[in-house]
Amino acid sequence: MEDLPFSPSTALFSGDAHAGGRLVELGWQPADGVEFGAFLFPWFTPATLLSATLPVILTLEDVRGQWRPVTLTAESLAVPGQIGLFAARELRGDELIGSMLDGDVLGEGTAAKRWQAALVAQIAPADRRYLYTLRSGKVHTLFDGTSSRLGGPTRANDARGTSCNNNSELWDSGAFCVLPHKTVPALTAGGSLTERRRSEILWDYGPAYWEING
Repeated sequence: MEDLPFSPSTALFSGDAHAGGRLVELGWQPADGVEFGAFLFPWFTPATLLSATLPVILTLEDVRGQWRPVTLTAESLAVPGQIGLFAARELRGDELIGSMLDGDVLGEGTAAKRWQAALVAQIAPADRRYLYTLRSGKVHTLFDGTSSRLGGPTRANDARGTSCNNNSELWDSGAFCVLPHKTVPALTAGGSLTERRRSEILWDYGPAYWEING
């Protein structure tokens, strides 16, 4: 941990819910001031941080004792005003971006949707944004990712309704990966808006999600 750059907040994650890896989130908020966001300068210019209104989280993974950047959460360029997920380094086809096993389990059942509909009906519409389903054999599990780590893949948006394309997908196992034959370039501080938009990680939520969220 002593090898990590200084950041206003640090959170460590490990275990099966995080694909057996060891991750650290370095957080920054606009109220912290630009000088305390210096660890983010490879991805954001000081001017960008100065104008930011949403927090930024850098996630790094432990690779044989060395910390390697993976993703960033910051204001989405595809869906302005919301948090989005970006590549902190180039991510290639089928590469694991993160795990979505750290959500709260709401219930389990078969492929029939009635049990899920009953659970969803108990949740206020405003609290349904982070619902997703994973499958193991014939068992389907409904998760709520609201409590997932703040810099994790549950913060990625869907390209639906934007001019962008989805470049990642959620596997039934909970692995969140880059789509085959796709590459997500690293976000860079000096990149143009078009280049920076290509670095946002987006995935297809599926029709069931939009049925309950409009």
